[in-house]
Order: sequence, then C-alpha cells, then structure tokens
Amino acid sequence: MEHPETQETGEDETSSGFYAQDVAFRSGFVQLQTPMSMAYAAASQGFVPPDPRGPFTYMDLGCGDGTTLNALASLYPESAFVGIDFNPGHIERARRVADEARLSNVRYIEGSFAQVDAASLPTCDFVGMNGIYSWLENDLCAAVRGLLDACLKPGGLFYVEFTTLPGAISQWPLWHLIQGLVPPEAASDSRERAETALNLLEKLVDGGMGYLQAHPTARRAAVNYINQRKRSANTVDHFAHNALASGFRPRFFSEMCQEMAQAGLSYVGRASVRYNELELAVPAKQAGLLRQVHDSTLREQLIDYIRNDNARRAVFVKDGEQAPEAASEVLYNSFHVVTNRSSERIPRFVRRHDNTRFPLQGAGYDALFKGFDGEAKR
Repeated sequence: MEHPETQETGEDETSSGFYAQDVAFRSGFVQLQTPMSMAYAAASQGFVPPDPRGPFTYMDLGCGDGTTLNALASLYPESAFVGIDFNPGHIERARRVADEARLSNVRYIEGSFAQVDAASLPTCDFVGMNGIYSWLENDLCAAVRGLLDACLKPGGLFYVEFTTLPGAISQWPLWHLIQGLVPPEAASDSRERAETALNLLEKLVDGGMGYLQAHPTARRAAVNYINQRKRSANTVDHFAHNALASGFRPRFFSEMCQEMAQAGLSYVGRASVRYNELELAVPAKQAGLLRQVHDSTLREQLIDYIRNDNARRAVFVKDGEQAPEAASEVLYNSFHVVTNRSSERIPRFVRRHDNTRFPLQGAGYDALFKGFDGEAKR
C-alpha cells in the first residue's frame, strides 16, 4: 500500500487530521493497478477501455517510492506517467530510481492532493490509487475526487483499493482507541509513537479485553502486528501508517459508489476479475439468491456481507456505458492466453470463496484446454 497526507508535525495545511509523513511506507509492485489489468476488468464487464497497449497517460495517486510507476514506465516507453505523493522521502527515491533507469517518460510531484494544481496535470486514460483512500481525511478524499473529475478522460479507468464494511468494522474502533491513548504529541516522531502504541496494544491483548474476545477479527489484527513486530522491522512503520492515521474509515460499497459518482465515475467490477463471477465470488448456495437482487449496488453490498472481506480492489469508469459487442472485440484483439504447463497438467477446477471447487469438465472445456497448448492464443 502507498499513502496520504500530513506534515512532520502531523498537521497538514489542508487537513485537521494526522497521517505519518516522517516514516517511509514500503512499496511493492501492484499488478492489479496496471493498465492491462484495469482494461481487462473493464472489457470483461462489457465496457470498452482505453487501449492498454499504449500510448496512454497514467497517473498514480499516492505513488509511494515509485515501485509500480517506474516499472510501468519501463514497460511502456511510449506512454506518459505521473506520480503524486506527499512524502518527500518517497518522491526522492522514486526520482532517483527513475534517473538511474533513464526513464524520461515519468515525472513525480511532491505534495498533498489538495495542493496539486489540476491544471498542471495531463488528462489521463488510467489512474491508480492503491490502499490510500480509506486513510484520508474527508477534505483530502474530496481533493482526490476533484483530481479525478478534472484529469480522467471520458471512458478512462480508475483502480482503487478501499477498506470495506462490514468486514473491517471491528478494527476501526480498536485503532480509534489506540490513537486516543497514544496521541501524536505523546511522541517525538511517528516511529516512537508506533512503538509506544504497540507496547500498549500488547499489554491490552495480554491483559484481556472483552471487546477483543467478542471481535476475533480485531484480535487477529492486533496479534498479527504484535507477532510480526518481532520478525520484521518494517512492522512498526506499517503500524504507524495503517493504525495511527486519524482519517482511517472503512466504507460500505454503496458509500464508495456515491462518492465516486461525484467525480462522474461508476462501478465496473472487481480488479480480481474471477470474483465478478457469482459462482466463484460466493458459496454456491448464495449465487442463486444474489441473482434475485436486481439492484446492482445492493447486490454488490450483499456480496460484501457474504464474503466479509476487509477491502475491495475495484475499477471505476468515467462517464462510461456498457457496449458488450465492442468490449468483446477488445477482449479478442488485445488479450491472449498462454499457459506455463501442458494442458494435461492444468488443474481442471477453480476454487470458490468457501474453498469448494468449481469443476471445469466436459467436451467444451476439453477443447478449450487442448487449444492452450503451444503459443499464446486469442
């Protein structure tokens, strides 16, 4: 995950909340926010995406140290990339790596989302935002929506990871309590604050809390941080970003759709496309029930209750309308299938959410799998 806004004092000029700026957040490559992944998610749901083969313009909101963006800039030399992050350490590293790799098609902007002038930004085909939105104060969320409204082209795609309700409902009060017990002014920096907070959390867990007994998901989150702290030095910094950000707030799916609609965006589907299929997203007995819910937003919210995930990785489209036939042409022309093993060795099943197997058997599947042998196929 790559992250939001505050100054070293914890007080951002545009927000009354706190978010750690003086510790780095460890970045990683996020495959689901690649143009190809976004485009495939959109086309598989009947929307015609921007051409993911380029040239295109891509913006990463909360780009962290540029791990994802620099990799994409290297893969697509004819396309243009822009990364925005408030953390000067993140931006310094991102620029240094880009310079060392001689990437002339990527630029980085250091600053709060509320401070960036949208007029200075290009119009974009793709925008990515991984694991940040749910940690932003309300005014900064509004600033993100303003950037999307101003910069995302009609038909452009937005990938966003956000924390969901009801799955994350029990963690929210726990982090709120810890933030109150160890306020920003109680420590000289964010790492010291996180260390103090983790020490207190461990005592609370060991001493017994009725809340944690009644909410095992919150207890697992706390115990995971306590145990990981002993194995990895990065755990403290992760805790400073994730648990001690005052803006942290999970959202119902319907809330997120309402907020995105303010920027002209509508929901396309999950970035993990397999979970757009009801037979794979939920236990088999629930798929039939979900088909009876005709309101698509309410159906997706019901899926969140069934799955009880902590987060969604979603794709939204700007001013988009479904065009299934044209989207099918995109799937045929832009995407190919290739396997890393012979068809005889490919497992003939897909796992559902409840860990049961959806079988891939029959003459049609036999022909399909046989066709996978050899070179990449449409």
